[in-house]
Amino acid sequence: MSKCVIGIVGGIGCGKSAISRGFHDRGATLIDADRIAHAAHGDPLVREMIFSRWPIVRNDDDTVNRRNLGAIVFADVMELRVLESMVFPWINAEIRRQLSESAANSQALWTVLDAAIMLETGWSHVCDQILFVHAPRAIRAERVRSRGWTAAELNRRERMQWPLTRKAAVASGAIDNSGSLNDLEPQLAAWMREWNLPETRHSLGVQSE
Repeated sequence: MSKCVIGIVGGIGCGKSAISRGFHDRGATLIDADRIAHAAHGDPLVREMIFSRWPIVRNDDDTVNRRNLGAIVFADVMELRVLESMVFPWINAEIRRQLSESAANSQALWTVLDAAIMLETGWSHVCDQILFVHAPRAIRAERVRSRGWTAAELNRRERMQWPLTRKAAVASGAIDNSGSLNDLEPQLAAWMREWNLPETRHSLGVQSE
């Protein structure tokens, strides 16, 4: 029998990672697409493609300066599409590798895929259920300030993704992450009961690097 895969989506700053970690603590194998993307930028072939296109993002130690790269691609949708063509095949292959690894692991009972743009990329097709995480815009804006983002930066990046109403419309359920971590506890438990997901507290996270 195939193992259930839950996809986590939502707006920027909604706290998708907190939800994913909460499920991970309850027994899910966690596949973190953002972590995978970091690893993709470290792949020699991908890295050289990035440096060839944008030499100014090369750090002195030959790593990719992600902040500088983000400033370039999130200011120009065409540049973003070029970057996506470089990294998405690598990310897609790694997600599927980790899913296969989880499926073959008898101790991995179900999986959470945390990928901010899984709907836009089609990665959601591997998911059995999609959970939409929401929080008021003011709260999300406050959260992303810790990343050094302005309200204008939040707006610019959000325009590169599906509207929140469209994400919510295709989701199997929703979870409110406008409060504290304690407020998440009953909601996580409720969705696990709804989807008949086992809780073990002995999770095995699939690592991307």
